Amino acid sequence: MESSASPRARFSAAAAERLAESVFACAGRAVELESYDDRNFALTDGAGARFVLKVTRPGERREVVEAQNACLVHLADAGIEAPRVVPARDGRTLVEVEGPDGSTGLARLLSWVRGRRVADLPQPPALLEDLGRFVGALDRALADFDHPALARDFDWDLRNASRIRAHLEAIDDDRRRGRIAAWLDRIESDALGALAALRRGVVHNDPNGHNLLVADPAGLRVTGIIDFGDLLETAVVSDLAIAMAYVLGGDGSVFTPARHVLRGYLPRFALEAEEVALLPLLAVARLCVSVVSSARATRLDPSNEYIRISEPQAWGALDRLEPDDAERAADEFLEAHALHERGR
Repeated sequence: MESSASPRARFSAAAAERLAESVFACAGRAVELESYDDRNFALTDGAGARFVLKVTRPGERREVVEAQNACLVHLADAGIEAPRVVPARDGRTLVEVEGPDGSTGLARLLSWVRGRRVADLPQPPALLEDLGRFVGALDRALADFDHPALARDFDWDLRNASRIRAHLEAIDDDRRRGRIAAWLDRIESDALGALAALRRGVVHNDPNGHNLLVADPAGLRVTGIIDFGDLLETAVVSDLAIAMAYVLGGDGSVFTPARHVLRGYLPRFALEAEEVALLPLLAVARLCVSVVSSARATRLDPSNEYIRISEPQAWGALDRLEPDDAERAADEFLEAHALHERGR
């Protein structure tokens, strides 16, 4: 079983600069970036070109990172804007490195993807619809990609959402812990069994507003995506559910932003009615997994503030959700799906 609840590698910006120059022939200044699992460093060389040096947490499986690199090559061929793998001086794309505590990680150099994070921008309906368009195009590009290492047992797989029940004590607030438990009961009874029977494929598994980028000056077009660390073979509908999860909230109905995402997604990637019907509960499941996992991870690494970066939005939605909201949203999503299918 793979989990993100483990300490990150100990690796400094100075060590990143030395590694980048000696191994990847990239001499420049390194600045550490926010991250959940890896140590990530922005590198700017003398010509002004930018890169990202990533060092995995200790214990990360080499074959999983190789699968991520292979996926990036595949997406480049498909025209999806994502990081490109930059080989080392000797042609390797993964290099084992040792931290000051003797632990080892895997280092790789990736190209920089331009853009502002969706999470940092206003999110009008036009941007949300284009977010759906981009995620649909991503899923379409991933439809013919496969790698044996991605058929893995992973805590962040929505099919494993019930695992958070063992860690509910990480939520200190009694009322919120009770809300998560109640939603988890509903998710287990009404969604997880059906989810296991749906079609499977490789998904990004984390298309949230901190990984989706907008290079469009008007701020209305999603142009790129980063962070493939959660890449996974699972239910294909997962990417859309996760993208929806991180836009729930706003001033109106909690699920209103998700309707815009669905509208943009459907013309790019066809869904079955059985998949559409599960989207609301799967989006809620992702928020539940997110807040419990971040609370748990914070106990292991309290200095890493990035772990909790999604909590304000997630709790904002979870605190407002009513038991029948998901059922109403499912009916609305199915109606939108039926209208789209009739118009094809």
